[in-house]
Amino acid sequence: MQQVQKLTANETANRISPRHSFRGASAPQGGVPMTLYNRGFSYYAVHNLSKAEAVREGRKQIWISLHTKDRGLAEQRYFMVMSELMKRLRFKDETITTPFQIPDELLLPSLKETKAKLRQSGYGCVYPYDKHLTELLLVEYLQNKIRTEQNKAGVPMIADIYQNRFNEEHGYYYNGDFSLIDDECNAYFEQENLPRPTDSVKNIVREVFMRVQLQFLDYMVKYLNGEKPVLPTQIIPGIPALKTESSIYAQSGYNAPVKKEIVQKATQGKTFLDVATQYCNLPARKNKKDANKKILGRAKVIQELLGVGRDMRSITSDDLQNAANNLAYIPYSYGHDHNKKSIFDHIKIGKKNPENCITQKTLDEYVGCIKTIFAEALRKGDIQENIVEAVDWPVSHNQTPTKKYAPFSIEQLNAIFHAPLYTGCIDDGRNYNKVGSNHPRRIRFWLPLIALFTGARINEICQLHTDDIQEKNGISFISINEEDEKHVKTKAGIRQVPIHNELIKIGFLDYVAGIRAKGETLLFPEVMESLTKGERAENASPSAPLSKWFNHFIESINACIEPPELKFTPEHVFHSFRHTVRTEFRRNRAPEDDVCRICGWEDGLKGKTLADHYGEAVLENLKETVNSGLIYKGLDLSHLYV
Repeated sequence: MQQVQKLTANETANRISPRHSFRGASAPQGGVPMTLYNRGFSYYAVHNLSKAEAVREGRKQIWISLHTKDRGLAEQRYFMVMSELMKRLRFKDETITTPFQIPDELLLPSLKETKAKLRQSGYGCVYPYDKHLTELLLVEYLQNKIRTEQNKAGVPMIADIYQNRFNEEHGYYYNGDFSLIDDECNAYFEQENLPRPTDSVKNIVREVFMRVQLQFLDYMVKYLNGEKPVLPTQIIPGIPALKTESSIYAQSGYNAPVKKEIVQKATQGKTFLDVATQYCNLPARKNKKDANKKILGRAKVIQELLGVGRDMRSITSDDLQNAANNLAYIPYSYGHDHNKKSIFDHIKIGKKNPENCITQKTLDEYVGCIKTIFAEALRKGDIQENIVEAVDWPVSHNQTPTKKYAPFSIEQLNAIFHAPLYTGCIDDGRNYNKVGSNHPRRIRFWLPLIALFTGARINEICQLHTDDIQEKNGISFISINEEDEKHVKTKAGIRQVPIHNELIKIGFLDYVAGIRAKGETLLFPEVMESLTKGERAENASPSAPLSKWFNHFIESINACIEPPELKFTPEHVFHSFRHTVRTEFRRNRAPEDDVCRICGWEDGLKGKTLADHYGEAVLENLKETVNSGLIYKGLDLSHLYV
């Protein structure tokens, strides 16, 4: 498990501040504690950027791998690395390269020490190497291999030959066949006089050796094509992208002996969207239709950025970094007209007007989608390494504060519940806002009332069944659950909400009895009638049309409200009932724990299980809280009593 470890004064005499430069191993007095982040395979130094630095760098933090799992060595390297980082941050026009590299002189001495410790490890002739340790050992090996190849005399060196080898071995790598590297792997441990890998980790070591081989071949191709690649200082987490031999040999005039069967196998893996679909179809996500729909929507955008139809196994950390950087430039209006242009056309527009791009909240949802799907791919074996950790996630260029919903005032509530729908209308269809002699009591009538006295979400109300209205020891309550393909937003959303006395006076239990007598399953059968045929085919949420209807409803009421300060604003939506409930509970000093149980909020229920939600004593307490906490002094509903 990843764990942030903060060193206290008892653990180290040097307290350092990442906002100051250092001299030697000392630090300014009064600085903040050193923060090291242990990712399991290495310690990282983390520097939190100021707002100005974050805008310039395009990220909130800088993470620097210290290339060691030894805490003492990590502390020593921290001072040197942070000192260098502070010098570079002083030059405000200079952005920090990604990833930030530790100088070679810091790594090589530790490599010698590592080898010495391995030779004296006491494990005998075998050792349980992990991936990070193997990569650390093979950096020097890769450098020496490149130098040896470059210094060969009398041997013709043609880039196409190396490219042909790269493409062939690329296919073996993605098929999980590391047998090509066995001889070279065995020779390395014998020549270095190091313990051989144990059987349990042998495949881990072979996989790293294969990546080293592919990195070596890719380097030689670039070198022989006239580029000037930098000598590697680390083993890359992914591997370079595959290039087709036909295009390479076409430039040189040769006919390439392509290994078609290997290349074909290597391109038959799953795409990002495939894995996202696989994730959303997990049994545990059966009742999360809205969340799954959002994940798949985000996944389609991400897939387009990565390349339509691209195998996840061919995605490198650089590819993912580029996609992440582009995400920050998606226009805020992209969701309304994205079918007319490609995502890249929209990003071009976003780069010209960054202030109109998606907010940090939306950007975080995209990042969360990427992390979730890559973790799922790794869990299922669709990829062999999660490259997400190598990405520096950008910050939003839109600094507009996140829109918040406003609670309703008592005057606004009176306006809602004295509209024609509640005092007499022509019908509750198109003419709900026109005065008439009818008093229909269906979904549009009950929806705002239930929300006002329960704090339930609109979708939780729309999906209620008649069986969800229950009674225990004289207490009537609404059971919000995940049964019969219903779903809730969080686990805390599974709850029992006592029915408020006002709802009983208005005739809610009588309505329930009437619907049951008709043999209906849904508490509000007309909910499905509001969906179009297309929406039903796509399993669209039945609450969406009703949410739009409510917006039109309060707009029609606005025309009758005289004082401008009492009118509804864009911050007033159906979800405002939920905020109104919380505000009223606070005004009447209701117990916070009860409030969280009633409304399904998680913040007040930490450390409690679902079993704590239920029980006669709890239900009795919640009934008292509902009736004493939701009073709404000044709201008159007497005209609705039966």
